[in-house]
Amino acid sequence: MLKRLWRIFGPVICALVLVVVVIYCYPQGRKHNYQTDKRNAVTLTTANFKSRINKTNALSNKEHRFVPFFGSSEWLRFDALHPAVLAEKYDRNYRPYFIGQRGAASLNQYLGMQQMLPELKNGTAVYVLSPQWFTKKGYNSAAFQQFFSNDQLSSFLNQNETDENSEYAAKRILEMKPEIAMKSQLSKVAKGQELNAFDKTYVQFLAELNKREDALFSPFAAQNNANYDKKVLPYLKELPDEFSYEALDQVAVRDAEEHTKSNSFGIDDRFYKKRLSKKIGKLKGFQEHLSYEVSQEYGDLQLVLNQFAKLKTNVIFVIPPVN
Repeated sequence: MLKRLWRIFGPVICALVLVVVVIYCYPQGRKHNYQTDKRNAVTLTTANFKSRINKTNALSNKEHRFVPFFGSSEWLRFDALHPAVLAEKYDRNYRPYFIGQRGAASLNQYLGMQQMLPELKNGTAVYVLSPQWFTKKGYNSAAFQQFFSNDQLSSFLNQNETDENSEYAAKRILEMKPEIAMKSQLSKVAKGQELNAFDKTYVQFLAELNKREDALFSPFAAQNNANYDKKVLPYLKELPDEFSYEALDQVAVRDAEEHTKSNSFGIDDRFYKKRLSKKIGKLKGFQEHLSYEVSQEYGDLQLVLNQFAKLKTNVIFVIPPVN
């Protein structure tokens, strides 16, 4: 009987052990490569958002300063005045590292921060707040899960003491993803309970495994991404050689006039023609009673604020207009 069971399950067990051994033996360290880091910094993909080593490698570079720019869809809109283009054109003493994509709200950003706490400590950052995050229902679980990874979770459990912040975060994670790895440990934190010795050892083991797995697969997170070559470099020629706010303002006005000729609202022509022109009459007053006053996003944002405060990160907050 045992021989039959071994024949059935033995190869699977051996394969799993081999995978764990390979991941654990894979080195975590990686040499700094400025050109690679610059390209990773504008690789606005879900995989790159979830990858630890691509972010930490750039942000820990002592010779070249990278500043994390947290946000969502704003960073996907490349033009001559995009922060990446400005930093490249005028050879600023830093390069923005963009962390976020469409739908990445504060809870995702908070969990992503758990992967790079040493890099954020006593550092600088830019954090863009999207007003549309602050709806009554908040963002849905599908959007959350898109940017969530087990490495974020094990980092969160491995580094946080049980307190009011971690309790709230654990509850929100369970709301967004009820069936989750390390659910037992996460549930304890959500209830304000301390993890026992076994829990801590288990979490540490998974945290180390997830870190090494990320190191193994991180090159694929930014593979074949050409944002730097196709969306940053071509815009350099549109900017004046000498930096001045007055000259940049003229570039912005000229660009806006060129791309908003189809309507009187100052809306981009492509967006207006594709999404609005045929139903513009029906939209009058449709958000008359919309309120941003009540939202779970405020609690999620408080997690981010508390994390920045704890790390003594110097942050510039940007709130762009909506609608």
